Amino acid sequence: METSISSFEINLVAAGFKSVDVQPDSKIKRSYIKGDRRGTKNGWYVLNVDSFRYWGVYGSHKTGERHSWSALHDGVLSFPRSEPSQKRAIPSIEAIWGKGIIPDPKHQYLVTKMVDGKGLRQLHRQLLVPYRNIDGILAAVGTIKPDGQKRFLSGSILSGAFVLLGEISDRVYICEGYATGASIYQALQTATVICGSAGNIASVATQIRKKFSALEMIFMADNDQDSEINHGLIAAEKAAGLVGGIVVSPNDFL
Repeated sequence: METSISSFEINLVAAGFKSVDVQPDSKIKRSYIKGDRRGTKNGWYVLNVDSFRYWGVYGSHKTGERHSWSALHDGVLSFPRSEPSQKRAIPSIEAIWGKGIIPDPKHQYLVTKMVDGKGLRQLHRQLLVPYRNIDGILAAVGTIKPDGQKRFLSGSILSGAFVLLGEISDRVYICEGYATGASIYQALQTATVICGSAGNIASVATQIRKKFSALEMIFMADNDQDSEINHGLIAAEKAAGLVGGIVVSPNDFL
């Protein structure tokens, strides 16, 4: 058990988490992440255990990144089993996405951002944002509330997954958030890729480059100049360097 817990803790430390208290208690805990503003606890993690394995999830509320981890144990641990009436199935991201309908054009978020909701679905009052891997398989679903609050559904794995508006031909625009991407696509009618977070841009860009070797890639950077660390611009420049792309930021138009 200690080896498995230590392995999960190593993953957290490698991701920049500080002062973690890892226990398989199924409780979501918060942590400071290296590089974030001092005093914040944007990092979150949870470790669970069942009859066969330890499994954990961790991520950042700031960037939207989410990662899953698991490890088998020797099976000697004994856990009480719930009665059938006490069991509760957690819907998969595919099931939830499948329940979504065409978004209401009067949804507060769409109206505020002046975008048409292309590629989205709506479930109750929340917009659903589908992130697929390079093979087109649904890997993560983001949610957007009317007031703009964003989260990812449980079970989502964002790394390398993206939203594609339009069809890729000879040029693609790459950005972080949905509203930015939808605005770019509406204005230029050119393929636009939405990565969901700054930390996911490099992973998405390298996947796309492998499939489209001659593609012109333009990174529309979020310029977080008021933050202690300009994550948006740094992430865009890093990704552009990896794939031979071009970076454009709001300051370029001032």
